[in-house]
Amino acid sequence: MVQASGVNQSAHYALIRALDSGTAEIDRWHVETADKSFYDGHYYSVKAPGLAFATLPWYAATDAVGLVGRAREAGTRVAKDESRENLSPRAVALRDQRSVTWLIGLWAVVLPALALLLFVRSIAERFAPGYGTLAAVLLGTGTIVLPYSTMLYAHVPAAALVTGAFWLLLRERHAAAGLLGGLAALVDYPVGLVALVLGVYAARRSLRHGAVYLGGLVAGLLPLAAYNLWAFGSVTHMSYDDAVAVEGRTGHDVLGLNDEGLFGITFPEPGAALDLLFAPKGLLTLTPVVAVAVWGLWRIRSGVLLAIVAAVFLYNAGYYLPFGGGVPGPRFLLAMLPFAAIGLAVALRERPGPALALGGASIAGMLVATLTEPQTPAQDVGRWVDLMRDGDLQYTLAGAPGSGPGWLGAVGVRALGALAMVLAVRSAPAPGGRAALAPALLALAVWAVAAAVLPEVVDDRPAKALVLVALGVAGGVAATVWSGRSRPCSDRDRSPVPSTASSTTATPRS
Repeated sequence: MVQASGVNQSAHYALIRALDSGTAEIDRWHVETADKSFYDGHYYSVKAPGLAFATLPWYAATDAVGLVGRAREAGTRVAKDESRENLSPRAVALRDQRSVTWLIGLWAVVLPALALLLFVRSIAERFAPGYGTLAAVLLGTGTIVLPYSTMLYAHVPAAALVTGAFWLLLRERHAAAGLLGGLAALVDYPVGLVALVLGVYAARRSLRHGAVYLGGLVAGLLPLAAYNLWAFGSVTHMSYDDAVAVEGRTGHDVLGLNDEGLFGITFPEPGAALDLLFAPKGLLTLTPVVAVAVWGLWRIRSGVLLAIVAAVFLYNAGYYLPFGGGVPGPRFLLAMLPFAAIGLAVALRERPGPALALGGASIAGMLVATLTEPQTPAQDVGRWVDLMRDGDLQYTLAGAPGSGPGWLGAVGVRALGALAMVLAVRSAPAPGGRAALAPALLALAVWAVAAAVLPEVVDDRPAKALVLVALGVAGGVAATVWSGRSRPCSDRDRSPVPSTASSTTATPRS
């Protein structure tokens, strides 16, 4: 998908261009983003520098062969076909750069997304053999991993690194695991919290292992210290320091956007926690498959995985801007989703009906969000319904604006998504069955009522957003019925699963 750009993506793009020019200052491009800081007379991107570091060779290579220039021209050409009346210079710049951010994202986001799913598949196979592929595909299509794999954000690359760190820990590669954990924080600062939890996990198993992991973690953070020293003259000065709160006439009238607490993080707020789960864009409202995933983690009593989920959720509930702007869901929770997906594999094995049904409902919601406009403001999920009804979708190379109805350009995306699910379901021993239909429908009914009622209590939800619930129910029913018809569940597949205490696949349990 060639998604529209935004101030978050433009902040990464500005830093990439600055580094390509031999500086960390984004003075030339600061008007394009609100995610910036002002220090010692210069503007800087507030983003962690890891994504820009990793992307710089790709950007330089594609620029050298003319692809970046062609992408800029294509973006400008497309933007000219759209109305520019009453648009600010920033809005015009964001429209012009969407093709370039798409080109950068092929390297910076799409490839890490693939690595993320492969890591999840491999880890999940240790806990629920045969169900790792299906769990990974559901993670990639039925959670916010899907839309964020199509945009130039740091969440997916950072999640891939920290999931890779856990994958290495399970293979007793503690130094390499620590290195990936440090690099994950270099790409997205908050993901360092997950790296710390993994360090505690390594130390609980062996103090020597914990020390080796810590050494790798420090090595992974050295590039951050070097960047801070180069850019700001101090290893402790972070890019989030002196963040612009109000641009005003000068472009930096008020600084200190993230000064409260630790970079904007204070104690968790119960109201924020409820919003993260049950608001119109809440995690369980849009992607109920996460609920069965967490149930799966509880079923195997994996302390480290439950700790990661809890730590990320509590941190997010304490952040002053829980959802992080106009988003398709609570983006700061993405770091915990790969670990929750390991529990999803267990749920697919033990409760295939509800897991597949809620997975189908989640895929429906995420497809609508990804194809229409993932970065809608606030909790306006009704806009997705309007755009879907009008066929006003984000475009692909197969269907650029002006080439016909928007749905035609997205045919390839939907076809590939359907093919992924078909192959993933076929790969599992017996993920569904007629016996699973009743609990699947019950799970769908409970979710549908909750998704229709709770967002109205937590936050105003437009009536038209109930269309999303209906689409989710349809997707859930389709997934359950199809899987039951395609592969009947045998007595062997219904047999109880051995507890993790005795299972040879449960060595990661803590």
